[in-house]
Amino acid sequence: MGAEPARAARPRGARLSRGGLSGAGRSRGGGRSGAKLSGAALAGAGLLAMLAACDGSRAQTSGLADLRAQIDGSRVCALLIGPQWPIEGSAAMLAQPGVDALVAAGLVRRDPVNDRANVTPQARIAVTPLGERDLRLFRLSADSPPAPQLCLGKKQVTAIERNGDGPVRYRYRIVEAPDWTRRPDIRAAYPFVARLLDREQRAELGVIEKDGRLEVPGGIDQANVAEIGNTGFYPCPYEGAGPDDDPCR
Repeated sequence: MGAEPARAARPRGARLSRGGLSGAGRSRGGGRSGAKLSGAALAGAGLLAMLAACDGSRAQTSGLADLRAQIDGSRVCALLIGPQWPIEGSAAMLAQPGVDALVAAGLVRRDPVNDRANVTPQARIAVTPLGERDLRLFRLSADSPPAPQLCLGKKQVTAIERNGDGPVRYRYRIVEAPDWTRRPDIRAAYPFVARLLDREQRAELGVIEKDGRLEVPGGIDQANVAEIGNTGFYPCPYEGAGPDDDPCR
């Protein structure tokens, strides 16, 4: 028998595979080191993003705590009938349906005033013990006269809103509202009561950042008065008021 033909020598460091000759000197796991580096880079980027999110979350939590310490529990109050104390006026004006609702709720009463110098019948509003629970005589400054206000409840901050470099604002609800705020006649005469109490509110006035903390400029009482504006428990319906400037709404 003839001798078998000699087999070709296998190159050192090479091996045969189904796909042909693999490259010589290939390291273990060769070709995968680049993938491993890409995975590490992605993991690092994810970690940085997570840390940034944590920092943002901590800032949000810290800002929320700052505002809650200043705002939560502050009273939301609206002017009661007139800007001066004691409350007096013409008997006809103080007989409007809005004042009727306040009387029916047991918050105030109407007392006639004997004023011979005034030919127009006059009346005075007296606040009852029930109404005194929610009455506040508010002074804008130490020199200003007291203005009677009726309080609807207390603020409770629910969230803060940051809009880039714009002002920081907060959202809140009014809690601990007194029972009379749920009366249908009060809500019919003063629609703003339901508007303020039945849904979350967004503060119109922004807050400022000072020394790394959020602060209400001017103090929360001043801010609450400015925010509610001219809305109040006036002798409604308010004569001559349009839909956009009706203080009863």
